[in-house]
Amino acid sequence: MSEDIRLRRKRKASITQVSNTFIDKYMTDANGEFVKVYLYLLRCIGADRDNLSISDIADHFDDTEKDVKRALRYWEKMKLLHLEYDGKKLTSIDVLDVPEETEELPVPSQNARKSGMEDGEEGPESAPKRTRKKAATPAITEDEQAILKELLFVTETYLGKTLSSTEAKKIIYFYDTLGFNPELIEYLVEYCVSKNYRTISAMEKIALSWHEEGIKTAKEARAHVITHTEEYIAAVKSFGISGRSLNTSELRYLNKWTEEYHFTAVLIKEACERTIEFTHQASFKYADSIMESWFKKNVTSMDDVKILDAEHKAATESLRPQFKKVTVNSKFNNYEHRDYDYDAIEKQLLGNVSN
Repeated sequence: MSEDIRLRRKRKASITQVSNTFIDKYMTDANGEFVKVYLYLLRCIGADRDNLSISDIADHFDDTEKDVKRALRYWEKMKLLHLEYDGKKLTSIDVLDVPEETEELPVPSQNARKSGMEDGEEGPESAPKRTRKKAATPAITEDEQAILKELLFVTETYLGKTLSSTEAKKIIYFYDTLGFNPELIEYLVEYCVSKNYRTISAMEKIALSWHEEGIKTAKEARAHVITHTEEYIAAVKSFGISGRSLNTSELRYLNKWTEEYHFTAVLIKEACERTIEFTHQASFKYADSIMESWFKKNVTSMDDVKILDAEHKAATESLRPQFKKVTVNSKFNNYEHRDYDYDAIEKQLLGNVSN
């Protein structure tokens, strides 16, 4: 259970106040998700709410706790928050006054900008020493401009709409700040659209999670996506595979079941469990034979599998030989039966005894 964190400010306000300096200067380079977390902290203070938890903030925005922690660390680097820890446990958040516009702003280094989106150590991090009045936009070469133009075109094509300036900046952010290459960004957009995540904010969340995992190429992203699918997990658990990832051959089978056969995790789990039942081993080849048979018979659900099982059982019973009860003559009863007068025999025996 998440524990409460004390929330303090030097001066309490009865309404939510946002400094013009914050709007004019700090919001310029900040991630939109980070801005929402900061404003929510101001809102909680304005409502005289002294205690909240990371999970409270995450639930409010339907976000992850990692995203909230990244936001808090970012604003600490910008010297708008002060975070107190007990070991690695965050215990207190102090919301600091926004410096006057004439004061210099803290500038996270390139690594610090990225680490503001990473979830490394839970403890406090030292603030950067360099300062400036406003963030400078890195110079973009003509070649990079051509690349970004192509990426924006590809994204618009996938989404079927023209990107707003804010959305376009996010794509540039993936390239310039997260360090994603064009192929990785294109796969990111393609993957999100395939999952019906058709907003740039949704793409950003996935991009940040990939960045945390150290993903640098589209190939690495594809491997990461596969290992986190329900189908992958179903196969691994059903076969009892642990301590390793699926190898190339096994992934080829899994891709066949999902991409060619379009089978759900439920069907894959059923086929793998039947494989274990019949072969007593994790045989992808045997499981593939089961699913290939299902595919040829247009199976799309477990109801279809049950129908096939019933048909198979009926066909098997109809092929069993039907045995008729017959009387077999043997040497023990293959003789002529005779009728005897048992009363006469008894009298004869008694007469012999009396004599």
